[in-house]
Amino acid sequence: MHVTATLFESICYSNKDALSAGIIVAGWDKEVGPSVYNIPLGGGLFRQPWAIGGSGSTYVYGYCDATYKEGWGRDETVEFVKNSKQSHCVQISSRLMLRSARACHVS
Repeated sequence: MHVTATLFESICYSNKDALSAGIIVAGWDKEVGPSVYNIPLGGGLFRQPWAIGGSGSTYVYGYCDATYKEGWGRDETVEFVKNSKQSHCVQISSRLMLRSARACHVS
């Protein structure tokens, strides 16, 4: 996984002026087991227990910081991902509802 993540990091850094996306590389190998790497805009390579990206991701960071525990098994991890997605949907839904309410407000 580290080799793959390093290749992506090199591609991102080499094309930093042409790309406008961060990359998440995740997988499993025999030597290390599960791995998640975050490659932010412009390059850099960070191995993390979890990674989030995309629009609205800042809304989920608080949930993940407060909830994630090292050493979870499969069931806890699946539940964590489900709840993270649900938290994101609730936050985005609330934000869209607030924007819609403001747009419809007549002074």
